[in-house]
Formats: sequence, C-alpha cells, structure tokens
Amino acid sequence: MKTLPGLILFLLSATASLSAVDNSIAASRSHDTWDHASGFSGGHVYSMTQTADGYLWFGTSNGLIRYDGLNFEFIRKANSNDLSFGFVPNVLADPSGQLWASDDFTRLFNYEAGLLKGPVPDNGRHAYAVSAANKTLDGWLLFVSELQGVVEYRHGKRQVLLEARAVPGPPTAVAQTADGTIWIGTAEKGLFQFRPEKGEASLLQVPSLKNKRINCLLPANTTLLVGTKQGLFISRGNNSFSEVSPTSGHDEVLALASGFKGRIWIGTEGHVFKVDPKDFDAKGKIRSLEQLMVNGNRAVTALFEDRDGNLWIGEPETVERYQDSAFITYRSSDGLPCSNCGAVYVDSDQNVWFAPPDGGLFHISRGRVQSIEIAGLKNDIVYSIAGAAGELWVARRNIGITRLTVEGDAVRLSTQQIKSIQDAVYSVYREPNGTVWAGTLHQGLSRLRNGKWHTFTTKDGLPSDRISVITGNESGLIFVGTPDGLAEFTNDRWTRYNAHDGLPPGAIESLFLDGDDTLWIGTSKGIAFLRSGVVHVPLGAPTALYGDILGIAEKNGWLWIATSDHILRVRSSALLKQAYTDGDYREFGVTDGLPSVEGVKRSPSVELDSRGNIWFSLNQGISFLPASAFADPAFPPRA
Repeated sequence: MKTLPGLILFLLSATASLSAVDNSIAASRSHDTWDHASGFSGGHVYSMTQTADGYLWFGTSNGLIRYDGLNFEFIRKANSNDLSFGFVPNVLADPSGQLWASDDFTRLFNYEAGLLKGPVPDNGRHAYAVSAANKTLDGWLLFVSELQGVVEYRHGKRQVLLEARAVPGPPTAVAQTADGTIWIGTAEKGLFQFRPEKGEASLLQVPSLKNKRINCLLPANTTLLVGTKQGLFISRGNNSFSEVSPTSGHDEVLALASGFKGRIWIGTEGHVFKVDPKDFDAKGKIRSLEQLMVNGNRAVTALFEDRDGNLWIGEPETVERYQDSAFITYRSSDGLPCSNCGAVYVDSDQNVWFAPPDGGLFHISRGRVQSIEIAGLKNDIVYSIAGAAGELWVARRNIGITRLTVEGDAVRLSTQQIKSIQDAVYSVYREPNGTVWAGTLHQGLSRLRNGKWHTFTTKDGLPSDRISVITGNESGLIFVGTPDGLAEFTNDRWTRYNAHDGLPPGAIESLFLDGDDTLWIGTSKGIAFLRSGVVHVPLGAPTALYGDILGIAEKNGWLWIATSDHILRVRSSALLKQAYTDGDYREFGVTDGLPSVEGVKRSPSVELDSRGNIWFSLNQGISFLPASAFADPAFPPRA
C-alpha cells in the first residue's frame, strides 16, 4: 500500500500536562433559592420529606414548616398559640401517610388536622425519646436514643429492637440495609451494627471507623454509605469500609440522600455531588459524578429528592431547589472555558472531551475541567475527536492526527509510532476493530490498519478530497461525507452518491448509521437517509429538518438532531414511512435546560455515550440529556 508523501515519523511518549485551568465545574439545572428575605424563616434546616398530598415538610431550628409550592407555613403544636414549634431535627412520613416529627427534647409528635399532636407516650411511662431517625426496609419508622434504645414504630405500635443500655452514646444516625442489619452512628465512637432477626442483643463495632464522628448514614441495597467528619466511606462486605472522596480532599460529609431513580446525593461544606450507584467501581471508588454548587458555599445540612426528581438542599437559613429539567448544561458561567466548545466526545469513564474552535483540548473529569497541553495541543486547533476504552484520537489543524492514552486522570501520548499527515485533519473515526480513518481538508482520506497507512482520493472514487465527516459500524461499513456528496466503502471500492442520486444539494455536515444499517445524512439543505443503496429525502417532515443538519444521534427509535437554530427529536420510523402523527416530533429550548438552540459545525457535535446519555455541543455550552430522562418519553413541558 502507498503512504502519504512527506509523512514524518515521530515518537510520542510524553505525559499530559494539566494547566492552571483546573477548576471545579458544575452542571446547571433550573435553580431556586429561598432565604429569610424571600419567605423562608426556618433557620437551620435539618431534615425534609414529602407526603402523599405533595406537600414538602422541613424540620428546622425554628420549627416544622410546610411548603405548598407557593408559601412556607409554620405548623403549631396542638393546644398552643405559638406559630413556631421549636427545634425539629427529624421529620418523616410513614407508608400509611402519617407525618412524624421530633423536638429538641427528643419527643415524638404526629401531624393531624393541621397541628402537631403529642408527644407520643411510651406505654404511659414517659415521652418517646428520639436522637436520630430513619426508615426500615419497608418504610416504617426507625428511631435510636440513649433513653429508649433502637425502636421500630409500625402501624402505631412500637417494638424495641435493642435495649437502651446497649446503645453507645450519643447516637447521631441510624439505618437498615437490605440484609436486615441495623447500623448506628455515634458522635465520638464510630459505627456499630447488629441484626435483630438473629436475636443479637449486643453491638459489633466497625474497626475501620472506630472513634470517627458519624454524621449520616444512607443504605443502598446491601451497601451502606457513611458520611463522617473525615469524608465518605462505603461498605465492601465483611464489616470492611473504604473511603470514597467525591473531591480530591477529605471533606466532611454532612448529608446523604437517595432518589427514586437510584441516584445518590452527597452534601458537604458548600457542595452537593450526584453519583449513580453503577459509578462506584469494584474498589468502591467513584468513576464519575456531577457537582452542584451551593449559594454562598454554605454547609449542606439536609438533602431530599422529591417525587418529581427535584433536589432540595437544606442549609443554615436557606433552602435551595434544583429542578430536574430535561437537559443538564455546562456553561462558561459554571466554569467551562468556552461558550462554543467545538467537538464533544464522552469516553467509557464518562470523561467529557471537547475542543473549542479557538484552540486547545479539554476534558471534564470528576467535577473538574482540565486543559491537555502535551504535543502542542494547547496552541493547536482540534477539529474532531474519536476514541475507545483507554485511548483518544484527535484530528488537528497543524500536526494531523494524535493518539492519546487515557488511564484514569492520567493522559499520555502513545508510545507507538504515528505518522504525521501533512494537511489539516478535519474528521476522525475509529472502527470497533481498531482501524482509524482520518479525513483531511485537501488531501483525501487516510486509513491506519495494522500499523500501515493507506490514502484514498478522488482518483480512487471519492466525491471530493475535502472530508467533513466519517462513520461506520462493526460489520465494516464505512461512509464518508464531503461537500460534493457521499461515499460508501464496501469490498475495497467506493460508491458515490450525489444530487443525481437524490441527495439534497448541500454539503454533508453529519452522518449517523443506526442499528438497522440505515444511514442518516445531515446536509446543509436538510436530512436524507440511505437504505439498501437508495437515497431518500423524507417528504412532509417538519420545516426544521430542511435546514442545516449539524449533528445526529439515535436512541430507542428516536433521532436527536442539532441544526443551526433547532434542537429536536423525531421518530425515525415516521421519517422512513413519511407519515407523521402527534408526538412524532418535538423541539427543545432554554426552558428545557438548554443554553441555546444553535448547534456547532464539528464532529461529533451530537453524541450518544456508553451510558445512554445524549450530548450536544452548542454555541453557548455543552448539554446532555441523562439516560434517566428516557423513562418519561413525553417530556412534558414545565411551568
């Protein structure tokens, strides 16, 4: 095979340099804040819950507060004219719909007919004492105190699971994991456990957490997350716990909560982190997480996810809410070093790679944005990004194509010999079998297979030597988009398609090959598709689909498309059949969490990652639609 003339061999062996751009970055959601000036007078917030009627309840240093969506209202004690109830460290709802709260004397009250009634008697001897509260496996109340021990409260009846004399003090947290184990956290002595169904009457101390201050506990199936003054710990079985820090330090974890979609929320001083359980690796370390900023860097004292997926954050004198809008966005105001961030690629470890049009290569990893400065990347323009597990390929203006090796947070240049292409490489594609294709601006298409390069030009059947986009699949199909048409590579020969074959007359900007081997073609004059060797332009499609199609991805039968002025989804079967019904098409905008509706001319600019998230590079930031959003296919607009 022939090689490109003038190719220069060079050995790549350096290690990535991370620049001073090494700042925390948080994805933006719809965000609201209430403090004293905006109607919240609850003081410090210690606990939150929601009842079946939709009301939100806050246990605070000033009393029990109910939120109806418009106003915060204090709840009085029965037979009292005081608007403020007093200190309420715990508020919980049980499966029967009953609301419970404890006061600063560790007494238990229940809510009925607009008032808190109680305290609940303990067989007529004295008031029920509560130091920490949580729920059992099936949602009933679980309390711990030095006066009463560990008590389960079910259907209005109490059952002592552990006598008071056996409780280490002072207890600060209690939880039950799926295997029936009950865990007790303390202020000074660490973490203890026992299993009531086995008749255990004494506690077993966790050696690795001995003498640590336990602030909060969160069961996740058989796993237990432990928030301590020294950071976050996770159980690994056999009574063993390992530390998992959501940040690079050992920040004190003040609050933990889980959501109905399985996600976990972690609250520290001034930050909230979101992590999916599958993002914990075999050693308990966190592979990726999302970070939310807290106004004023206040301590996060309580977390709660409501039934609509909104996150509520309790702080001193303040409540915040992040609404679970459809799209989640990184903006320059959040710490992104660009507005238009060019090509976007998300690797299997959920590192987000992007390349702004004015130069450089960056990635977001573990809530931080970093600049990659090896091999002159800081001062070069990266047009396109592709990759696979452990490696990244970048198409460059000045040095052709570069291969990076990625190991966790370490980014290195490949030690293998790579040939430098003497032209700007505008697009790059890596086949699943490792073959790499590089499309240049003037010198055609180059293929790297088994360590050897081969170049294709118009002399070999390409429509143009200017290559704008490349795609393919596991069976070896390769498609190339150019300003002068489309080329398909099969059986070592090229087949061309242009306007005479039914393509729209504009340049090809984007390509996507779906699981049925239908090729979706985005041109500057609209969308088309290639099926069984025939090009089709869907008739009767929405107007936006006849404009500049800059990016395409597909999931669950839906095409997600970025144009020069629209972000939309359309049912692929509707385009194939050229028949449309209500619900087959929808556009999205800033009210859905997008920073803008203007796509960018880079490859890829719309990306489906390995976790099922859809990513968009837009002219005002980077947005993604989390995989969890696909559970609600209608995407109802929010008020």
